[in-house]
Amino acid sequence: MEDPIMINAFPATNHLIQLGQLLPSSTASVERIFSLMNSLCTPQRNRLSQNVLDALMRICSISGEELSMEQIQKIVLKFKNMKSRDILHFINTVY
Repeated sequence: MEDPIMINAFPATNHLIQLGQLLPSSTASVERIFSLMNSLCTPQRNRLSQNVLDALMRICSISGEELSMEQIQKIVLKFKNMKSRDILHFINTVY
């Protein structure tokens, strides 16, 4: 609603319209996340903790673009040189 008279006359309706505009028009993004989770949490990896699964999902979903060989080598070298192999610590230092 753009009309100030209507906004003043029906403030609750105006609020509901504004809230309705926040709802996603599809569930594709949520379905994409569940698909990613299902591909990471396979029967062979059924003992992943919630923290590790969350970290892996963040790594895999940060961007749709692929890493260059230079970026991959840089990440691998950084991981090799770290004393702590904690994946959450690693994510925080890389990103």
